[in-house]
Amino acid sequence: MITIDNQHVYDEQEQTLQRQNIELHDRVKRFEWQLEVLKQDQPKDHDKELIKRALAKQASKDAVEYQKLLKQKNQEIEQLNIRLEQLSKSNLFESALRQANIEKLYLERRLLASTITSSSSSSSSSSLLSLNSRTNGRVSHQASY
Repeated sequence: MITIDNQHVYDEQEQTLQRQNIELHDRVKRFEWQLEVLKQDQPKDHDKELIKRALAKQASKDAVEYQKLLKQKNQEIEQLNIRLEQLSKSNLFESALRQANIEKLYLERRLLASTITSSSSSSSSSSLLSLNSRTNGRVSHQASY
């Protein structure tokens, strides 16, 4: 009976050891699998880091290029504003000059009309026409500026 009891204890121990062996084997397999996954992920993480660095570098280059372009466009806008200001000043001057010339001609005509007497209407009419043609020539010449 001792041998049977010993055999029974021995069998139980062997079964326990086999179960533990199987469990250990399963754990080793899981650890190996996890290790393999980590090995595969590690290059991916390294690649991700390289990609992040490359993108950061490119973003930095893009930002510098954007700043250069922005500066150039601001200078162009400033030059256009200066040119626009110059054009508007010259247009105002030309407009004022035209207006002054028109007023001058109008006053000259009024003066001539007031000095013309009814007795010399035929001679003054011809001189008025020649004066009108001369003043009209000046207006058209000044308007062309």
